[in-house]
Amino acid sequence: MKKSLLVIGFCALVLSLTAAAVPQYINYQGVLRDSAGDLVTGNKSMTFTLYDASTGGSSLWTMTSSEVAVNNGLYNVKLGPLNSSHLGAGSRWLQVAVGSDTLSPRLEVLAVAYAVTAGSAESASTVSGYSVGSTGNNIIPVTDSSGKLNVAVIPAGSTHALTADYATTSGTATNAANADAVDSYSANNAATANQLLALDGNKMFKGMAVSAEAAGNVYSMFINGGKLGITAGADQIAGVSSVPTGVGGAVVTCNKVTNNSIILLTVGTGATPDQTNTTESLKVFDISAGTSFTVKTLDENNSSGAAIHFGYLVIN
Repeated sequence: MKKSLLVIGFCALVLSLTAAAVPQYINYQGVLRDSAGDLVTGNKSMTFTLYDASTGGSSLWTMTSSEVAVNNGLYNVKLGPLNSSHLGAGSRWLQVAVGSDTLSPRLEVLAVAYAVTAGSAESASTVSGYSVGSTGNNIIPVTDSSGKLNVAVIPAGSTHALTADYATTSGTATNAANADAVDSYSANNAATANQLLALDGNKMFKGMAVSAEAAGNVYSMFINGGKLGITAGADQIAGVSSVPTGVGGAVVTCNKVTNNSIILLTVGTGATPDQTNTTESLKVFDISAGTSFTVKTLDENNSSGAAIHFGYLVIN
């Protein structure tokens, strides 16, 4: 038999499996000439072998076809089935033998043929060595049919959700009712410094002085020890005073009072005996806008024999 040459045409994928699967065959086309350079015609026995090196190396896959039709030198062969172990990491070379004659050099398998290795991605059981799963350790967690992660994959170490970070991953924060802290502040059912206070059964705060005051804002209101107001002194809009005995009244300094202010008075504040005088009614007189207002008895003469204490609230 004359020594033969192999001239490579091209390699392409053929659809030999179902449409949803990645093809496992390579359509290999070549041109066969004899030693004189003439195109060969006839049926030939041909063996195709994949190696991991251009010369020598290890044989990874082999296939023999005893009746390859060659017409004017052109032939087509479907090589396969092949999988990712045959065309996996590293370069691959195809060696062709016609009968007992091995043709050289080997043909390097280029990128198009490697599309068959994508089939392993369809049924991959691991990603970078990690398995997917809904429970367990060292896994890639997947959500359930409701789109939520199983509580078993939420980091353990406590029966409570210590931070809000994991609430978003679990879909539903099953332990939110038992959270130990919110932004590092613990909760308590008694008034305690630097802790959150829970409402009582009547949805009220009990046993504490409530303060709501913004620095630099004189209109910030606070509730503290039964007094309602803003800062002290002339800026105060609520407080206590007393009408002395005799003619006259109590001048209350308040630079927030206006001619349109509503001033509420409560008679008889305090706990000591001289602060429980409620025998007289009181009235606001002489509003000086931006400065003060005066509180007197209705007849402008406190003849009760004791100072009349009162509380006030200025509403603008």
